[in-house]
Amino acid sequence: MKVVVLGAGALGVYFGGRLIEAGHDVTFLVRRNRAERIHNNGLEIHSTRGNYVVAQPKVVVDVSEIDRVDLVFFSVKGYHLQGAIPTLIELAKKGAYILPVLNGVEHFSVIEKALRPFIEQGVTKEHPVLGGLSFIIATLDEKGYVHHTSKQHKLVYGAFHHSQQEFCNKLQTLLTKVNIESENSEDVLLALWEKYMFITAFSSVTTAANLPIGMIRRYAETKQVGIDVLQEMRQLGNKYNVPLDENTC
Repeated sequence: MKVVVLGAGALGVYFGGRLIEAGHDVTFLVRRNRAERIHNNGLEIHSTRGNYVVAQPKVVVDVSEIDRVDLVFFSVKGYHLQGAIPTLIELAKKGAYILPVLNGVEHFSVIEKALRPFIEQGVTKEHPVLGGLSFIIATLDEKGYVHHTSKQHKLVYGAFHHSQQEFCNKLQTLLTKVNIESENSEDVLLALWEKYMFITAFSSVTTAANLPIGMIRRYAETKQVGIDVLQEMRQLGNKYNVPLDENTC
């Protein structure tokens, strides 16, 4: 399977690097300044789950340099989404499934809307966008090396449409020998909303209170605010027909 990582930040380098470590064909599609940094420093992963040096990473700066691709691991920041759309379109036209792992849920409809004309023309797959999310704490240092500081390094993915299931099953087989935790979710939309609920609720409450999660949970008043925001997010998800229930909160 040919994988292109679009967005070689901490997330993209970590998961892309783990795929390379397991012997898979991965290309990093990056901006020119990031390519120069990789050329000068290489890529390294410093992790609680084992260090790894990517000896000779395949790096390109233009989508035209990519001949064929099966999967795009799409991990840019949300504010770079619109700028990445033209590249995603070109990769989809080369036969790729797209696996976004951005936080939130709205980016899926944005990508689908951008691809719709090309889907209708039959130049991309009929359903090219998979569901995806990740759980990991990782940053880049000044050399562009990844520092993974938690035990968790989980990738969750799944089919939005039954036609994608065969590919997700192939991906599941591929990932069994990769040094990450992975899950082929039977309800990836629900998984996305569950994460969206918690990051929205706790990021807002910790910011407003200027307190860490532990302190928020310690006091009944701040803990209740967190629960109230979770309930609002649950109700929002229900409006979108996502079956979030009281137990989720």
